[in-house]
Amino acid sequence: MTALATGGADPTGPRRRADDAAPGPATADEPGDRIVGSGPFRWSTALRYAPAAAGYAVVAAVLLATGTPVPDLARWTGYALLAVLLPGTLVFRALRRRPHTLVEDLAFGAAVGLVLELAGWAAFTAAGLPHLLWLWPLAVLVPFAAVPRLRRHWRATGHVPVPTGWAWSLAGVVVGFTLYLYESFLRVNPVLPTDEGQAQYIDLAFQLSLAGAATHQVPLDVPQVAGEPLHYHWFGFAHLAAGSLVSGVDLPTVFFRLGVPTLCALAAVLVAVVGWRVTGRAYAGVAAAALMFTVGEFGYENGVRQLFGTQATFIVWGSPSMTYSWVLLLPLVAALGELVGRARGSAVPALGRGAWVLAALFLAASTGAKASSVPVVLAALAFTAAVSLAFRRTLPRAVLAAAGLTLAAQLFATAVLFAFESHGVTVDPFSGLRPYVGTGRPAGTTALLWAAVFVAFLLSLQLRLAGVLALLRLRRWRLEPVQVFLLGGALAGPAAYLLVGHPGSSNQYFTRAGFAFGVI
Repeated sequence: MTALATGGADPTGPRRRADDAAPGPATADEPGDRIVGSGPFRWSTALRYAPAAAGYAVVAAVLLATGTPVPDLARWTGYALLAVLLPGTLVFRALRRRPHTLVEDLAFGAAVGLVLELAGWAAFTAAGLPHLLWLWPLAVLVPFAAVPRLRRHWRATGHVPVPTGWAWSLAGVVVGFTLYLYESFLRVNPVLPTDEGQAQYIDLAFQLSLAGAATHQVPLDVPQVAGEPLHYHWFGFAHLAAGSLVSGVDLPTVFFRLGVPTLCALAAVLVAVVGWRVTGRAYAGVAAAALMFTVGEFGYENGVRQLFGTQATFIVWGSPSMTYSWVLLLPLVAALGELVGRARGSAVPALGRGAWVLAALFLAASTGAKASSVPVVLAALAFTAAVSLAFRRTLPRAVLAAAGLTLAAQLFATAVLFAFESHGVTVDPFSGLRPYVGTGRPAGTTALLWAAVFVAFLLSLQLRLAGVLALLRLRRWRLEPVQVFLLGGALAGPAAYLLVGHPGSSNQYFTRAGFAFGVI
C-alpha cells in the first residue's frame, strides 16, 4: 500500500526538486543538486503519503473487522515490507536503468520480491530448513549493504512526483475492491466455520491443502495421495506457505484473510504503474486499474456461477492462483512492451537492458503461477511478429528473441511442471457457449441463438474492453508495436477460451489473462 504515495521521493533518502526536467540514474547525489524536504517536518510531506496511509488503513480496518488478530496483521505487514518489498525493490533498482516514480519502484519491487521469495522457499525447503526461511532476504540485503556499487540503491534519487489525483484515484480503486472482497469473500468465509450450515466453496479446502504441503515439501505431491506428484500450477500456494513461514501467522489466517487482499491491492497498483509505463500517460494507468478492478461482468446468478465463467470478484479468491499470476503477468507485460517497442514520445525512462532480466524472471515464475499466462503472452508476441511481417515487411530481432524466451518457458512448464498432462483441456471450439444454444431446433432459430449468445458473451466478458475499438478507430489501425502487442494479448485471451474446452470451465482463465493486456 505504500506504493500509493503521491510523492516522487524515496522515504529513505533525500529528494530532488520536483521541477527536475530529466532525472538521472539512481546514483549518489551529483554536485549542484538542491536537496529539499530535509528540514523540519512539513504537512506537505504528510499529505504526499496520505493516499498510501488511507488505503492501508481501510484495508487493515476491513481485515480487523473480519476477525484478523492485530498481532497477525502486524506480523504480516512486517513480512510484506521486509521480506518481499525491500529485497525486491533493491534488485529492481539494480536492474532498471533510471528511476521513474517511487510507486513504480515499490510495485515492481514487490513483484520481483515474490519471484525471489519463490527461489528462497525452494532452496530452504529442499534443504529441509523451511523453519529458517525468514533468513532468505539476507541473500539480497547483505550484498546490497556490503558492495559499494549496490549500496547506493538503498537511497535512490531522481523520482518523478506522482499526480495527487492519480494517487487518490488509485487508492479509491484499492479501497473499493477491498470493500467488495469484504462482502463477497471475507464476510462469508470465516477462518473457522461458525455453524454446521457454513457452506464453504468446494475448491478452498483443496487449495489450503496445497499451501500446507508447500510448508514442508518441494516439489509438491498431491496432498491427498502420498507420493503422487502434483502436475499443477502451484507457485501461488508456495507463496502463501512462505508468507506463513516467514511471518509466523497461521496458514489458515493467511489463506482466508491476509493473502488475497494483499495480492489484489498489489495487482491494482501494478496495473496503474504498468499502464503508465507502457502508454506513457499516467492516467491511462489508473483508468486501466479501474477497468480491471471496478468494472465487473453482467451477472444474473450468484457469485460462483455466471453466464460464461465466474466474474473477477469471485475469481480472485475462488482461485488465488489467478490473482498471484496477475501480479507476475503485469510487470512481464511491461518488460516485454519495452522490448517490442516503446510508445513514441513517452517521457517514462526506459528500463534498459534490465528489461531482459525482468522478462526472464517473470516468465520463469509465471510458468507455475497459472497455466493460462504464458500461452497468452506467447500468442501476443506471435501476433506482433505476424503484423510486423505483414505490414512492415520486417521481423524485429527483439520480438523473435522475446518469443523464443517465452516459448522456452512454455516448454518447461509443459514438460516439467505439468508432465504433458492436459488436465481435461481439449480442442473444442465454442464449448463455453454451446450449452446456452442447445440442440434440436430449426436451423434459423439455432443461428439466431448463436448470434444472441455470442453478443451476450461479448457484453458479459468483454464490455470493459470496448475502448480498444475506439483506439483502433482513432489510430486508423496504424498501431505502434507495443499497441499491437497489447491487442494481441487482449484477443488471445478470449480466442483461447472459445477454441478450447474444459469440464470445469477453466478455459475461462485465458480470458482473465487477456484482461491484463486489454485494459491497458
